[in-house]
Amino acid sequence: MIITTIPVNCYQRLAEKYQNYAYIDLSETNWETALPINLSSGWEFYWNQLLDPKDFLNNSTFGDVPVVEFRPWTNLSFPDRKFPAKGYATYHKKIKVQKSFKVKQFSIYFMHLFSSSKVYINGELIQEKGKVSAQLSEIIPDRTNSTIEFLTDQLDLDIVIQIANQDFYQGGPRGEFLIASPSQMHLYKSKNLIVEIFVFGLIFGSVLYHSYKLHTAYKIYSKNNFGFYQ
Repeated sequence: MIITTIPVNCYQRLAEKYQNYAYIDLSETNWETALPINLSSGWEFYWNQLLDPKDFLNNSTFGDVPVVEFRPWTNLSFPDRKFPAKGYATYHKKIKVQKSFKVKQFSIYFMHLFSSSKVYINGELIQEKGKVSAQLSEIIPDRTNSTIEFLTDQLDLDIVIQIANQDFYQGGPRGEFLIASPSQMHLYKSKNLIVEIFVFGLIFGSVLYHSYKLHTAYKIYSKNNFGFYQ
C-alpha cells in the first residue's frame, strides 16, 4: 500500500539543462495536462537587499549575482561566507510560460517561508505575509503555506520574492516552489492530502496497537504476580 501511494505525491523536476539558470523557457509545456513543475533551482540571490520589480527593469545588472537553490539561506554554502538566520534577502527568477500573448491562468504553491515575505509577479504585489523590513525589530513573521492563483497575458513571469527573518533559527525559503495550472495544482494538493491522511492513519493505528499490547501484557503480569487483573 505504501508503494502504491508514493507515486501520487509527485511533481516534475526541471530538466538538468535548466538547473542552474535564473531564466528558463517552459513555453512548450502543456499546462492543462502537465504535473506541477518544481522551480526550486536557479534563483538569483541578493543578500541584505530588498529589491522591488522596478529594480529589475531593462535587464539591469547587479554584478556577479549568485544563483542558488530555493532553500534556507542558512543552508547555503559559499567558500567565503555563511549567512546568519537573522536578515533579509531577495530571490528573483524569470520564466517563459507561453509562446503567444493570450490570457492564461496559473497557480503557484510553496510551503511557508522563514519568516515574512512579499511576492511580486510581473511587477505586481501578489501576496504579502507578515511584515518585511530591513529593520529587524519591525519584522512580523507569518509562516503559513501559500497557494497563489493569477491570470496573465504575458509571455514571461518575472518573480521577485522578498524574505525577512528575525524570529526563526533559519531564514529564507523551504525548498519547493511549484507552478501548474489551477486544476493540476488542486489535483496535486488533493493527492498530497490523501498521502498525509494515510501516513497519519498508519501512525495512529500503530499507537493503538502498541497501547493494546502493553495493556494486555500488564494484565497478564498482574495476574501472574498478584493473582488478579489490575
